[in-house]
Amino acid sequence: MAAGSGTPGTPRVLRAMNDRAALDLLLEHGPLSRARIGRLTGLSKPTSSQLLARLEAAGLVVATGTTAGRPGPGAQLYAVNAGAAFAAGLDVTPHRIRAAVADLTGAVVGEYELPTPGRRARSAVREVTEALDGAVRAAGLTRAEVRRLVIGTPGAFDPSTGRLRYASHLPGWHSPTLLEELAAALPMPVEYENDVNLAAVAEQRLGAARGHDDFVLLWNEEGLGAALVIGGRLHRGFTGGAGEVGFMPVPGTPLVRRVARADSGGFQELAGAQALPRIARDVGVKAVPGQGGGAHAEAAAALLARAAEADAHAAARDPRAVGASAPDAPTPTPDRDGGGTTAPGLGGTDEGPGPGRIGGAGTAGTADARQTGRGTGGTDGAGLIAGAAVPAGGAGRDIGGMGHCTGRDTGGAGRDIGGTSGTGHAAGRDTGSADRDIGDTGDAGGAGGPSRPGGGADPEPYRRLLDAYATGLATGLASLVAVLDPRLVVLSGAVLAAGGEPLRSRVQAELAELAAPRPRLVLGAVHENPVLRGALESALTAVRDDVFDTSR
Repeated sequence: MAAGSGTPGTPRVLRAMNDRAALDLLLEHGPLSRARIGRLTGLSKPTSSQLLARLEAAGLVVATGTTAGRPGPGAQLYAVNAGAAFAAGLDVTPHRIRAAVADLTGAVVGEYELPTPGRRARSAVREVTEALDGAVRAAGLTRAEVRRLVIGTPGAFDPSTGRLRYASHLPGWHSPTLLEELAAALPMPVEYENDVNLAAVAEQRLGAARGHDDFVLLWNEEGLGAALVIGGRLHRGFTGGAGEVGFMPVPGTPLVRRVARADSGGFQELAGAQALPRIARDVGVKAVPGQGGGAHAEAAAALLARAAEADAHAAARDPRAVGASAPDAPTPTPDRDGGGTTAPGLGGTDEGPGPGRIGGAGTAGTADARQTGRGTGGTDGAGLIAGAAVPAGGAGRDIGGMGHCTGRDTGGAGRDIGGTSGTGHAAGRDTGSADRDIGDTGDAGGAGGPSRPGGGADPEPYRRLLDAYATGLATGLASLVAVLDPRLVVLSGAVLAAGGEPLRSRVQAELAELAAPRPRLVLGAVHENPVLRGALESALTAVRDDVFDTSR
């Protein structure tokens, strides 16, 4: 419960504690009857009735229907009033800003994407307000109805200066007065978080790190970064730069000096997205996707997706070719029905099978600025974060922070990572591929037509690619786990996700050879826009602490 004005132990504070407990249960389970709330909280029927009457009068709960399927009259069901408050999140990159608005239950009710290609001519303040207004309009709201905004960016805002560091590739965000200008332009409290930290928030609340207070999340898209969660809280460091592992010197590459000016470092050069095409050519992959416009992450993800597919096909044809399997990956926590991630406050009934789920349909709009309307019922309609579940459990710890993604559009300097690593590795699921029409010989669409992994093409170059890239990743991870000794490492971001289980198992095996601690490695479970989902989760935690505090 958020700190209130009451004295601990007084009836008002005890009532507020009961109120918060009941609201959190409604978020977790969905609509509940008075009797069910009483059983879950241990409160008597009269006390439960008074509690619900109090919350209903405050506009925090609403009657939603009655139980069915039993003899006699149905019991009245109550749910959190989704429209009692709203929170917003933004995910900022050099190429676009994604914005979303969520109601009090966590359901996304409005989304918008603003392309920001090239060097920005407009101010960051104007772009932030335009993106936020687009999501607010899509939700049918006004700015004034949004109680809190969390903005995720690469790099970190230095607490002592208020200036963005470690993100020279984000133009327009380095003004010394930027935070003051944003505060003046926006009516709600605004919090700034590092994008990788927000991905860790999403995984801790909803995904592979649920129930874990000590873990590392390694992220790879256009830059390599890490989020460090220690004792349930993000570790940010003195300047907010804890987790900027792309700058870390590692064996296998020449030392990169003046890393801040170069916007890169040893680990970024060894295992960043821009290194994948070079590694692929070194191990014999004949056709390597192009990187037009500096789209390193897209090219890297396409390569790894095809490599994972080739590995899966090879394993299916001859399981012995895979060799000894690496340690098994733990399965992401399912919901009570055994499938998917649970969504609080949506779809469940008092005595029914449990929480509803958020759907996973589609992406929004076109290449231009896009928006989708309010979701209905128990699903989040097609849109930018349609695959992400809303949180199970209302309060949660607010683990915001700064920190961690380095290097964009940097070259592939440094020693090649050739050859294979260790013995064979377990093959995993068939991940599919975005660029399956890019063959193993010649350019895509060249003479003779494309060849495909699993369609007669030699899978060995792709498997060598997985081996070599896993060695590079494990080389940097070994330093992290040696210092932090985490229980869990989550691999996240589009590049690592594309490698799937074939990549994860290889990194696990290599890490066991390179580091004394042996944390479990898992793939991230929040697949659709984890940064944006983390921003919403962080904003909702603060909003709920405020709105659910009935002690005042």
